[in-house]
Amino acid sequence: MAKGIFPQMSTPDIINALAGWGISVSPEQLKSPTPDFVEGVYCACLQQVTGISHDSLREPVQNSVENSQSEDKVRRLLACAWMRLNAFRICIPPL
Repeated sequence: MAKGIFPQMSTPDIINALAGWGISVSPEQLKSPTPDFVEGVYCACLQQVTGISHDSLREPVQNSVENSQSEDKVRRLLACAWMRLNAFRICIPPL
């Protein structure tokens, strides 16, 4: 089997495999998954495989989002200051 290729699984096979991990899903959920359903199954599988829970990721993710937003604000302020400095230089005649 080629790398990254997984065998086809039927709906009952998927339901049984997830049930083995204590994750209950219905055929309707698999047929028309919602974002919340996908997130829930993904988080349950992540916890089964790695031991990392959704709750343990919440604070680090929030901190990362807040830090990236702060960095974006600093970059915008520096870009604005740089543009104003360059404009100021153009307005002052050389000595």
